Amino acid sequence: MNIIYQLKKVSKIYNQNNVALQNVDLEINTGEVIVILGPSGSGKSTLLNILSGLDLPTKGEVFYQNKRIDNQDEEQLAAYRYQDLGFVFQSYNLMSSLTAKENIELGKTHQNDCELEQIIKKMGLLEHQHKYPYQLSGGQMQRVAIARSLIKNPQVIFCDEPTGALDEKIGKAILEELQKINKEQNTTIIIVTHNPSIAKIGNKVIKMNSGEIIETYQNKKTVEASKLRWV
Repeated sequence: MNIIYQLKKVSKIYNQNNVALQNVDLEINTGEVIVILGPSGSGKSTLLNILSGLDLPTKGEVFYQNKRIDNQDEEQLAAYRYQDLGFVFQSYNLMSSLTAKENIELGKTHQNDCELEQIIKKMGLLEHQHKYPYQLSGGQMQRVAIARSLIKNPQVIFCDEPTGALDEKIGKAILEELQKINKEQNTTIIIVTHNPSIAKIGNKVIKMNSGEIIETYQNKKTVEASKLRWV
């Protein structure tokens, strides 16, 4: 496997003494499903922000596809996020004044209308594409968010608590979609969660506490999301 991300002795310190990350070393391979586990304040969202270029480390080096990104300027980082990354958040981050289809189109780079229609259909949103967010269920809004990520054909999709606002049935359905995307397109999926059940879908599981990686392990066999025992 090719290494897509490499972190070397990465630390993030806020206000001189608030240590969010401390001496993190990490490698992520292309096409992996990564699950980052930890309680609130453990540093998992900070790690996601560092990987995605939404934040910069105080110390250390961050490499994406063998290219260092922590020393890039904001214009370069914005291009990296726009071209290569997709984002799925717990709060969905949809524009309330736009329809589902229009929200999905916000992620477009070069895809044509035919590809847009295919993604809408793939995500089961054909009958909902002209509805506004307030007319959609939580699961449907999350599918719109995933479709908005997919429309740019990203190399990596970052998911920050993607099932946190969903019940078990819908949460599993969203994870199933992410597994399909990973298998069909070899997209690297990085999921931040506090739900230990989700760890079983990951190729690699990263456990964090107090800004440090306390354990990293590989699942010899991953579990289909539909078969997870929800905690």
